[in-house]
Amino acid sequence: QIRRELETYQVLQAKVRAKVKVGDDDLKNYYQTHPQEFGGDAEVHVLHIFLPLSEEASKADEAKARAAGERVLQRLKTGEDFRTVAREVSKGPSAHDGGDLGWLRRGTIQKELEDVAFSLKDGQVSGLVRAGAGLHVLEVTGRRVGGARSFDDAKEEIRNRLLEEQVNQTRQQILDELRRGAVIEVKIPELRS
Repeated sequence: QIRRELETYQVLQAKVRAKVKVGDDDLKNYYQTHPQEFGGDAEVHVLHIFLPLSEEASKADEAKARAAGERVLQRLKTGEDFRTVAREVSKGPSAHDGGDLGWLRRGTIQKELEDVAFSLKDGQVSGLVRAGAGLHVLEVTGRRVGGARSFDDAKEEIRNRLLEEQVNQTRQQILDELRRGAVIEVKIPELRS
């Protein structure tokens, strides 16, 4: 019985494989029509100025920090370079790099800062953002999709996926044709209904 099943399977596979063809045009078409499967995550390049302000700060301390933040924003509005201002006034760890935080994805920084960063346009500077232990000013200098896979990287995966889909469809078609042409006589009375 096992030998017969294996032979049946091998004959079916041979018939199916002979009918299945996947060309380069099929692969390119699939890659272009399914970008969500091969694209990466949105990323923004962020520059950052940090002004410390404890969460328990008094109203006077908060007013003083906000005034310092407004002076920073005024300098930026008059056209001063963000990196220069960040080196001079930021108290964050990225200050010596001109406030450069690099390329950031969602989920890598505090939610309040992430929401602001992803809502800014390229070259746009945020207002003062209160988050964590201080006030923040952000500038987005670029956007990209990080981790996206090229066609060449995804080609074999696409080929395997399309072959598998076509093999399953063709196998089902062949089995349906065989069933339509088969004469089945039921000998067990319980199965006749």
